[in-house]
Amino acid sequence: MKTDSQLHRDVLDALSFEPSLNATSIGIAVKEGVVTLTGVVTSYAERWTAERVCATVAGVRGIAENLQVILPQRQKRTDTEIAHAVLSAFKWDVNVPNERLRVKVREGWITLMGDVDWKFQRNHAESAARFITGVRGVTNLIQVKPTITPKDVRARIEQAFNRQARINSSQIQVDVQGSKVTLSGTVMAYTEREEAEDAAWSAAGVTEVTNEIQIEPRLAHQDGHQYSAVDVLVR
Repeated sequence: MKTDSQLHRDVLDALSFEPSLNATSIGIAVKEGVVTLTGVVTSYAERWTAERVCATVAGVRGIAENLQVILPQRQKRTDTEIAHAVLSAFKWDVNVPNERLRVKVREGWITLMGDVDWKFQRNHAESAARFITGVRGVTNLIQVKPTITPKDVRARIEQAFNRQARINSSQIQVDVQGSKVTLSGTVMAYTEREEAEDAAWSAAGVTEVTNEIQIEPRLAHQDGHQYSAVDVLVR
């Protein structure tokens, strides 16, 4: 298991390696595997990217993102301009049902509302808004309301786990109540936890996913022996 100082170096290296980020303006603190990001960035897209890059670092167990967005003068836009730009972006994205969505903008902060059939449509709408010039933040209130609710949601999720090489399905439990899914169990990395949640959202009929999966760097094999993350990947 990495020490906090080792994890600090790895996160710093990852942020410095990302060309779209100015890592010198981002502060990093690590305590017991939880990374806190502070400082100033010049766009919401940069803030989002910093968090995503941090999440990919092995050993990260949690992220507290406290970055502040301060826009350069040349990037400032009125709320009306931003709203029109977001709606236009929706129209050009084939994965966004723009006629079912609404947008509110206040002081550069976008709130997305409406409903879609799939989680990926909700994600695409947020992504379209995220990279608009002048945006300081995005709150995604779009609801997933599928037109179908299959009875085999759990089976579809477990099949999705089995198809993905980086998800150890034997360590994850799936509980389905109606269209709501709860994931529990243990995984070896933060990214594996997120991939399991993404797989659950990919099943038709799912409207809510509660992710209670714990991150454990060492997992017990069925023979009772303890293996590290490297051991399990090699085996």
